[in-house]
Amino acid sequence: MLYAILFFGILIGGEWVFVPALYTAFQTGLSVHAIIGISLAATFIADTAWYLIGRMVPYERVVTLPLIRKKRASIDSLGGLFDAHAMQIIFISKFVYGTRIAVQLSSGITRILYLRFICASVGGTVALAAVLTGFVWFIQNSLSALTEHVYYIHASLLVFIILVVALQFIMRRLARRIWNI
Repeated sequence: MLYAILFFGILIGGEWVFVPALYTAFQTGLSVHAIIGISLAATFIADTAWYLIGRMVPYERVVTLPLIRKKRASIDSLGGLFDAHAMQIIFISKFVYGTRIAVQLSSGITRILYLRFICASVGGTVALAAVLTGFVWFIQNSLSALTEHVYYIHASLLVFIILVVALQFIMRRLARRIWNI
């Protein structure tokens, strides 16, 4: 039952539901391999669904939407960048919160071959799962080994969060500067 809830949580919420599930697995003895497998399966299904939705919406229809019509020049320049670096963008989108669905829809709209799309998407998901699993494993082992140094662990997590927020802020500013969004 717990694994089914996890599957639907990741299907709807994305890979970031994976982190608390993974931490719980390390703490309670749930199967870490099952958690990773469920995450990969749910992500594969969600990515495929968003890609197919993008395939059903023609580009000409997308650019007539009121919010996008005003930014047509920026969208076209983004499209050129996406055409040139689609596989890297799909891969990296797994690591940048908030870009997942937009990149998957764009992949479908621009008619990227499904096999290329899913390989980059699964590759990004596997890399993200590996990074997060290593991070959670390190934190879990550090917690058991360093229980008297909780302050340092909190400080480390704070630094990590600050770095993630700063990177998100920098990427937004860079995107706005480059594409005038």
